[in-house]
Amino acid sequence: MKKIWEYPGVDILLIFFGCILAYKLAGFFLCTPHPLNVVVSPSMNPTLNEGDLVIAYGCSNYSLGDIIFYIPNEYYRKLGINRPILHRIIAEIDIENKTEKYWEGIYSLPPSQRQKVFDLAKKVIKDKNIKRFTSYKIVYLVKGDNNKMPDMPVFREQIVGKVLFRIPYLAYPRYLIYKLFGV
Repeated sequence: MKKIWEYPGVDILLIFFGCILAYKLAGFFLCTPHPLNVVVSPSMNPTLNEGDLVIAYGCSNYSLGDIIFYIPNEYYRKLGINRPILHRIIAEIDIENKTEKYWEGIYSLPPSQRQKVFDLAKKVIKDKNIKRFTSYKIVYLVKGDNNKMPDMPVFREQIVGKVLFRIPYLAYPRYLIYKLFGV
């Protein structure tokens, strides 16, 4: 009688299911549904490069300067952007107390642009369609290090996790598949 691992293809199936199980366990222990992510755009250059593998942790405390993954809001989904976005927190706006804090790092917003961006954020926050989706009183402004302007305001519910560390170019084959086939 043959043992199960002697059948052709069983080892490949075991490896496949082992990888899925490892990914799910990593997500459980790192408290995020997306523990491993591939950088697919140059928006975070030179901090992160296309093809870098980043490990994310889903925590409850996010600080100015953290690089986070977030799920796009409905405005981005209308543009066809459905994948999590990887950018840095550059500002924190407290809606209730009407205060704002800005990150003063090398890739932060120049003071001349801050009021314009804050006014845009207030318009989005006042949108009735957005208000019903959030119960948090803090909104984050995020920006790619290589981008000139920040993204739309990000609510806490949209954040999937923050980057713990990166492994340079390890996921480059996955990045090529994404660029060639859009998958």
